[in-house]
Amino acid sequence: AARMHLAAVFLAQGKEGELADCLKGTERFIDEDAGFLRPNYLAFTTRAKLWNGDASAAREWLDQYFVNDSAMLEPYRIYQYFTTVRAYAALSELDKARDLAERLRKMGQDFRRPQDAAEAGALLAAILWAKGQKKEAQETLEAVLLEIQPLGFVRLIADEGAAVLPILKKIKARVAHADYAAGLKENYVNNIYLAAYGVSKQRAGILIGERAKPVKLSKQQKVMLELLSQGYSRDGIVKETGLAVTTIKSHVKMLYEKLDVNSAADAVLRARELGIIE
Repeated sequence: AARMHLAAVFLAQGKEGELADCLKGTERFIDEDAGFLRPNYLAFTTRAKLWNGDASAAREWLDQYFVNDSAMLEPYRIYQYFTTVRAYAALSELDKARDLAERLRKMGQDFRRPQDAAEAGALLAAILWAKGQKKEAQETLEAVLLEIQPLGFVRLIADEGAAVLPILKKIKARVAHADYAAGLKENYVNNIYLAAYGVSKQRAGILIGERAKPVKLSKQQKVMLELLSQGYSRDGIVKETGLAVTTIKSHVKMLYEKLDVNSAADAVLRARELGIIE
């Protein structure tokens, strides 16, 4: 167990050399004295691949003889279950991923294991967001953050990187409002957001397949995007297109929703990442 915790630290810190040495030592130990730990060891090594959306690793994991998500969940196998959720997500089997994540969250709550409940909640929120259930995703992740804020957990959420980043961005904006009074501390949310942003630059995330799906913009949304990329303000767009302010607001709002962004600068950046504009 200590070796796996150490490997998890190296993985989070991006120390690939130390991680490789640690895993070699762990594998020798398992081969010689602890074969019963192999499923959890494979769960760990597979999770590292799934954080980059490796579909072949997901299929290989789900084909393992010991992998199942039967009705009766066993707490000692929870690490394996989390890998199964991520495998379903990486293969875009979102209903299966959601159902298992919901059950894992309930199990974590029933057994008073806040770390497990929070990890399941973060995964559930990411899956709901990918399914287009954005309100439910935000509510789920907010509830998770309220639960773990007293414990100070950051990496537990941030390690999901790109999968939770757009949800954290929404929560961050909500908490920053002067009339917000639900209990989350702005500094805490910002710390998680910044850590998740850093992770998103290091690995693609479990839902890379979902994010890679083409974004379909209407003709007017494309016009709005092109003008925003040229630095036009709202008043400038009104003059350029002759459209009413309310019409422009509607097109821009839909554009932001399709790109999962909250500002013109982010819309242009995201569109360039997707190859919609140069």
